[in-house]
Amino acid sequence: VLINNAGVMPVGPFLGHTEQAIRSAVEVNLYGVITGCRLVLPEMVARRRGHVVNIASVAGMVAVPGQALYAATKFAIVGLSTALADEFAPRGVHVSCIMPTFTNTELIAGTSTGGMTRPVQPEDIAAAVVRTLEKPKTAVSVPYSLRFIAAATAFLPPRARRWLAARTGTSRVFLDIDTAARAAYEQRAQSATGMLDRPGD
Repeated sequence: VLINNAGVMPVGPFLGHTEQAIRSAVEVNLYGVITGCRLVLPEMVARRRGHVVNIASVAGMVAVPGQALYAATKFAIVGLSTALADEFAPRGVHVSCIMPTFTNTELIAGTSTGGMTRPVQPEDIAAAVVRTLEKPKTAVSVPYSLRFIAAATAFLPPRARRWLAARTGTSRVFLDIDTAARAAYEQRAQSATGMLDRPGD
């Protein structure tokens, strides 16, 4: 079993992201997951059993202002996981993607979540992972009902989508941030890397 759970969440205005923040997000959130999959899948295929669980986000289904960079990486993980699930199912290997809403960790430091953007707890995600390992599914949202809401939102016309985002508070929650409260996290996140150097790579 592989649980791909590393990730960083840059938030704020798109034009405010530094080159380092962009590279770090892509390397950790996308390249790190790809690297993990490449390392374990050959052995799983050889044994004809195994399970890869990639932790993505609801941001991989519905993007909101202030999360453009983060959403780009999580949309990629959802697509990667879906394609891998279909490719490796005939070889006895499961690939799943967990898509939680905002999670009560330091990733949301400095944001004002609540109401429709109320975060879930890390324990909720852990429980979803356990259920997925026991009964494999390709896509799992946390909470479960969120997937249907996100799917419906994705098909709304732009004006309706923006109206709904304004009503639920998601249009500003990652733009109106407390930069001081996020400073320590952002500094660590920008220094993170998903690169893995191996002889011959």
